[in-house]
Amino acid sequence: MMRVLFNVFLIVALFNGTAQKNNKILRGKNDGVKSSKAVYEIVRIDSIKNVYLIYGKKNDSIFKIVSSKTKIQNCIPIKEGDTLELVLKSSFRENFYQRKDITGVNYNGVLIRFDKTKDVVWDLFTTENIKGICYIK
Repeated sequence: MMRVLFNVFLIVALFNGTAQKNNKILRGKNDGVKSSKAVYEIVRIDSIKNVYLIYGKKNDSIFKIVSSKTKIQNCIPIKEGDTLELVLKSSFRENFYQRKDITGVNYNGVLIRFDKTKDVVWDLFTTENIKGICYIK
């Protein structure tokens, strides 16, 4: 019941534009997909063994973000539909050109496969802004 009320409140807030005042995009140097500062909408949360898979959408691209399953006290839990300011870091070096030949990356002892859909960037990202399933400002 509380989740339904929260979702209704969130929808009303989005339509009124009140939720957008905290969604400022950071300006400055942008290194493309290698490292970017921006606001991402969380469109999906999944997990494999001891790893959370968090899908963040920016413009027309979806970025697959990984985070180890750890317990964090006094955290802001991430939910689908949240908009978060994140700094993403690619799992590849900037000059690594064979990434299309790789089907996944080993993260925390778990093979995380790349998504085959064209909307999801062919890469795996980490961020200091997410620990476990919690948002860290």
